[in-house]
Amino acid sequence: MGHVGIDFGTTNTTCIEISGPTRSIYKYGDEAGRPLPSILVVDKNTGDVQCGREVWEHRERYLSQPHRYHVISSVKTELESPTVVQVLPGEWTKPRLVSQILKHLSERRRRTYGGGSGISKATFSVPVGMSPFARRILREAAGIAEIEVTSFVKESTAALVREWDTLRACAYVVVFDWGGGTLDVSVLEIRGDGISELWTKGLASAGIHIDRELAKVVHRRIMHERGQTTRW
Repeated sequence: MGHVGIDFGTTNTTCIEISGPTRSIYKYGDEAGRPLPSILVVDKNTGDVQCGREVWEHRERYLSQPHRYHVISSVKTELESPTVVQVLPGEWTKPRLVSQILKHLSERRRRTYGGGSGISKATFSVPVGMSPFARRILREAAGIAEIEVTSFVKESTAALVREWDTLRACAYVVVFDWGGGTLDVSVLEIRGDGISELWTKGLASAGIHIDRELAKVVHRRIMHERGQTTRW
């Protein structure tokens, strides 16, 4: 196995493996090779869990049946909370929930290599402001998925690695990573083959927050047109 990096994102999760002297790059996500949506649905009757593209494409059907399905649109947003998700006939801890996404990625690698091994160890990219508690939950989840966490790297810093061949001649680089959950910024210095973080900053202001505010505006407008009031 080469060097594996996992970006466990708010909206999507993906895995990249760099292997061999030619630095061949392999990507693992859903069945079509696209990033894996970070969404889970738990069947309240059976306890079965599903994740990925199929759940994302049929999420409205699951959301319309709250009596049967418990839908978590973004598993990553659950990391900072210590609560347990109560879903009969059992309960799902946060590490166990997150591990389902990681197990799916590992299984994609196994199938790609025709029955080969899954992901045994990986570097995880995380938001700049991810707390030690959330990192511990993520490490526990990886352990359940039988993946060893070799290290954590900030998402905005990890983005430089993707464009390393283009930017390695620069002395200083500023990276803005605006994702589904956070806006992360890294100011980096490049010396030879080394990268130093001079400054990093993370803000909880990104895609899901913008979606929520837009939804509030649309909701208030519709309620106003109907002559009704709203507290949202």
